[in-house]
Amino acid sequence: MKKLNNRSKCAILMALLGSIFMCSILTGCGTSGLLVETVGDDETTEVYGADGDEPAESESGTSGTSTTIEATSEMVFGEISDASATDSTNMVTVYVCGAVVNEGVYELPEGSRVSDALKLAGGYDDNSLHGYVNLAKKVEDGERIYFPDYQELEELGLVPMTGDGSSSGGDSSSGQEGASSNISSNSKVNINTADAETLKTLPGIGDTKAADIIAYREQHGAFTSITDIQCVSGIGESTYNRISSLITVD
Repeated sequence: MKKLNNRSKCAILMALLGSIFMCSILTGCGTSGLLVETVGDDETTEVYGADGDEPAESESGTSGTSTTIEATSEMVFGEISDASATDSTNMVTVYVCGAVVNEGVYELPEGSRVSDALKLAGGYDDNSLHGYVNLAKKVEDGERIYFPDYQELEELGLVPMTGDGSSSGGDSSSGQEGASSNISSNSKVNINTADAETLKTLPGIGDTKAADIIAYREQHGAFTSITDIQCVSGIGESTYNRISSLITVD
């Protein structure tokens, strides 16, 4: 009976010690663990330390997510902004031809000047007539920009342009008007007797060609036919076709 009592006491003692041990373990785990709380709809995450200190910042918390979202938004909207800026620049297409280095079709931003188109075409060539085309003029979509050469100045009766793009040189203009009046009255210019001023009333005949005509007839004698005027330097078929109905040798 005595042995039974001792065994019972031992069993009770062991059970008591086991309970104390388990409580210690559970209590230790509770104090050394981490408590995670989620508060409200904002999904704010707070992490408590083992000693119940203030919440520690979560490395994977909302602030990190917000930073990522903001950065992503900036990149996306930045790309959209850049694309919009590019699309907002309208382009115009022009054809640059004549006495330029590289004749061709070119695209320029809307609001560009003729000077910009000339640069794209490589600039004037060696025979280009400088100052005739108004380089300050704004280009228009589909525009043909022609740069004449020096020979065309006289052959086509061209006159230099003023700053506003209009023709200058009242004498040349008056000369062309005089030629028109001669046509209407059926009067013709006698290329054997006309002086320089009279010859310049013919379209495409300027100071140089008028002097050449006079020099030619002084050296070779009178013209026997109006076609002989093509023997004068600088007077080709195109010029002759324009003045043939306006000249005579009689």
